[in-house]
Amino acid sequence: MAVNSLRRETLDKLLKTLAKHYSLIILDSPPLLHAPDARVLMGKSSTTILVTKWARTKKKSVKAALGLVNRPDQKIAGILLNMTNIKTSTSQTSHH
Repeated sequence: MAVNSLRRETLDKLLKTLAKHYSLIILDSPPLLHAPDARVLMGKSSTTILVTKWARTKKKSVKAALGLVNRPDQKIAGILLNMTNIKTSTSQTSHH
């Protein structure tokens, strides 16, 4: 279910209030490609960190998500590789 205009107004008020008290606010969202709410939250932020899942997120999905984030008013701080398997990460990355 997409964020409706009333919830967007409430979110705007909440973020303004939080910004008065905190220098950093982190918004955790559902997957960017599959949830309209994630794009709404991204529009409320100045910086995005794209979270990907180790050995699960496809390159084409990362490229598509980066395409959504690639806007003049949006800064990409980086890509976080989540749920990395320490035992296999060294051997797998050395073969790429």
